[in-house]
Amino acid sequence: MKRLSVRRRDAAHWDRAFKHGVEYLPVDEDELALFGVHVKAEPGMRAVDLGCGTGPWTRELAKLGLEVTGYDFSRVAIKKAAALSRDKEWPRYRVWDVTGDAIPLHLAPRSFDIVSMRHSAAFLGDLQRLLGDARRWLAPEGVVHIVTPLVEKLPSRLAHRGLTEGDVKAICEGWRSSERYNVTTDGSVIAVILQHPR
Repeated sequence: MKRLSVRRRDAAHWDRAFKHGVEYLPVDEDELALFGVHVKAEPGMRAVDLGCGTGPWTRELAKLGLEVTGYDFSRVAIKKAAALSRDKEWPRYRVWDVTGDAIPLHLAPRSFDIVSMRHSAAFLGDLQRLLGDARRWLAPEGVVHIVTPLVEKLPSRLAHRGLTEGDVKAICEGWRSSERYNVTTDGSVIAVILQHPR
């Protein structure tokens, strides 16, 4: 299977960035509305948010009634995310390096309805291997939901933040159902929904 052109940065890089105030892109109402149309998320469903950063998307999923855990390998980001969700049962946050650490026991086979990666896929190392893991975690009707900028629509200095059209095509291989929609009106940020692994 083709290895995707992702760019890996270490936890120390992200710890420094989050210490100096870097924040994830805010979640706007349009993005949430599109998610609601394309992903049939219902209260009580279980979700995981990979590469959650300081957790804005994780918190929005929790507001929808999902039992969601956000994972990131930056301890600084997870500490900030947890502080923003203090005194709430959901979301929960955990430190995990998806390429270097053992898979947490929490990520058990067939136990999740949604595996989400919002603006993180380009930074998660071997994405095909990670998607192989996600296949095992998904419940029978579960979905993988990936939001990513497209390299072809980014300025060259920001190309490391996105996936190429070829990467997106490779992501969809091995799944019986794949859907794509524009998150931004210009199509510079898209979402890919994968369901029913082959």
